[in-house]
Amino acid sequence: MKPINEWNVAVVGGAGTMGLGMALHFAINNHKVTMYDLTQEDLERAYEMIKSNIATLVELGEMKKQEVQAILDRISIHTNMSEALNDADFVIESVTENADVKKEIFAKMDQLSPKHAYLCSNTSSLNIYSFVETSRPEKILITHFFNPAHVMPLVEIVRGPETPDETVEIIKTFLSSTKKKPIVISECITGFIGNRLTGALVREAFHLVENGWVTVEDVDTVMTTTFGPRYVFEGIFGLYDHIGLDVGEMVGLEVMPQLCQSQEPSSVLREKVKAGELGVKTGRGLRDYSGQDIKEIKKNREIKIIKTLRHMETL
Repeated sequence: MKPINEWNVAVVGGAGTMGLGMALHFAINNHKVTMYDLTQEDLERAYEMIKSNIATLVELGEMKKQEVQAILDRISIHTNMSEALNDADFVIESVTENADVKKEIFAKMDQLSPKHAYLCSNTSSLNIYSFVETSRPEKILITHFFNPAHVMPLVEIVRGPETPDETVEIIKTFLSSTKKKPIVISECITGFIGNRLTGALVREAFHLVENGWVTVEDVDTVMTTTFGPRYVFEGIFGLYDHIGLDVGEMVGLEVMPQLCQSQEPSSVLREKVKAGELGVKTGRGLRDYSGQDIKEIKKNREIKIIKTLRHMETL
């Protein structure tokens, strides 16, 4: 098998938000990338979004104009899966979070990709190891990227019951070589790490709002003016070491029994979903975005993430 810096990457479900972000990430890092999806129209739309994302990176000084065409030349789009996968070393799917769909996709990936290729899933919640069937279980792995995939450093590597150490180390090394920050989860637990921590925090945040104790804006102000800045450089456990574990224990004895214990999503969340107020994509969610350019909102968010990450490197 060729050296990892020469690997070809195939993204199945490449026209989606995560798919096009992953394709761009690997192309930026000098890998030839094929994007597969069902329709030419969706792929062309995704390719235009990639161009827009690149323009933002150039605008921020993250890359030079003279590098752009070489990056775009590394990306090709395909509606024929066999063409997209036939020379791939690393295949990652990012299709809908449906077990039946993923099972079918993995069977095709197994059939159409070279036998040496690693087959990975960008699932954020499913235990693919319980239903995926391939001829190479030792080369199957969950590699969960975060949105925007070409910007966010973290990738959660989740090993399965038949995943050998060698596979984990190879994929971890590969992702690290593309400037990602992979972490390894020893078995497939629901929600992995990121979504479990988010779920715990979101549950309590909605609980506070639901009871009328605070507003949505109050909760976000607490996060952006206290937790956010500290978590950026020290994380949860680093913060606790500075608080003092004895203090943490005493506070926990008082606070833990009072925290939300609900096993269901908040009524506030359910009411918003029922009303079709889904957030930025519909123009209204927990906040009102009506009259604003959705593309500009997303672009500005991406710019803030990039600037934050850049500053973090100086800490």
